[in-house]
Amino acid sequence: MKQRGFTLIEMIVTIVVVAVIGLAIAGFVEYGMKGYVDTIDRQKVQVKGQFVVEKMSREISHAVPNSFTEDQTFLPTPAFDRKCLSFYPIKYSGFYYFDEANNKLDFIVGQDSPTLDNNDYIIINPTSFNDLAAISSKRIDVSGATQNNNAFSVPVVSLASESPAKRHYVYDQNSHVSYCLVNDTIQNQGLIQRNGVTVADSINYAESNFRYEEPSLQRGGVIHIDLVLEQNNEVSVYQQDVQVLNAP
Repeated sequence: MKQRGFTLIEMIVTIVVVAVIGLAIAGFVEYGMKGYVDTIDRQKVQVKGQFVVEKMSREISHAVPNSFTEDQTFLPTPAFDRKCLSFYPIKYSGFYYFDEANNKLDFIVGQDSPTLDNNDYIIINPTSFNDLAAISSKRIDVSGATQNNNAFSVPVVSLASESPAKRHYVYDQNSHVSYCLVNDTIQNQGLIQRNGVTVADSINYAESNFRYEEPSLQRGGVIHIDLVLEQNNEVSVYQQDVQVLNAP
């Protein structure tokens, strides 16, 4: 009785066919995995950009009007190159009445149970960032104001300027917000930091920028945000203009 089996040629042909099929399957799987990884990288970059743009837009929209500056003198000495945008957020806002006969400023705050502390100041009709500085004659200390619910009174000799709409803004001088594009040469990447805390990385520092356009008679101030994010050859470009809706 003959014993049947595979010849050497049949085994070689079988091995070659199996190898070809295996390589084809491996290539297909690798291509699919690469597509998945690229999709995840693209999503990460887009999420970073959307988060930063949305966060900045919300804070800018609730900033004291004309409190924006690109100056860095108030920041600690930077270790890297920086491009910054800084402003004061509104703590309270409302309307005021100046009693010239009694040299008294009465104002109301449009919020229930407001509290004022030693770091709070009221500003009326600010025209530049310097109007909110310590040496400004426009800002008024309200730490000693008398309070009745959401109505306040504070003694004032005079007002440096008045708002046509009788609007006022209360801000905390210690709550200054700074968004900075940072060129981190150690990690070889750009960062976005808020008051020194990193909120996004993978920034193309050279092609990203914050720019403040001062208000005119036809419109309020506008912040131009240009961001380019790069990660694993994935590039996302964000351009957003945010208008400061608050009017002096």
